[in-house]
Amino acid sequence: MQMITTGLAPLLVPIRDEETLRRAERYEPACRRATVASGGECLYLFTVRGDGDVMARMFDASFGVGEDPATGSAAGPLGVYLASRGLAGMPGAAVIAQGEMVGRPSFLHLDIRPEGDSWNVRVGGGVRIVGEGVFRV
Repeated sequence: MQMITTGLAPLLVPIRDEETLRRAERYEPACRRATVASGGECLYLFTVRGDGDVMARMFDASFGVGEDPATGSAAGPLGVYLASRGLAGMPGAAVIAQGEMVGRPSFLHLDIRPEGDSWNVRVGGGVRIVGEGVFRV
């Protein structure tokens, strides 16, 4: 496990296989203990299903979200984690499937390339409006 941050600080948690990841359940006291101990803000569980194919789930410990269907701010750090270890066919392109377990399947597209002693990170994907509103200041 490792915490990598670009703003939101996810604790990246590798899971052995897809079946185990699908069975995972969010237990708030344990999520809170893990995030406090790591300095992270959420748990981003993931498994590599093949080259360019990753499945992930985000368990929130403090934002009141529960399980997020698409966490772009955690996808970038996960891409760097995978690329730096040569996992999932990285560096290169990959798709992270997320949100299926909460009924909102999402696909986050990664492109991670070495750039000097750092990484060039691109995260994208389509969106669907699920709510809108107006703020008056």
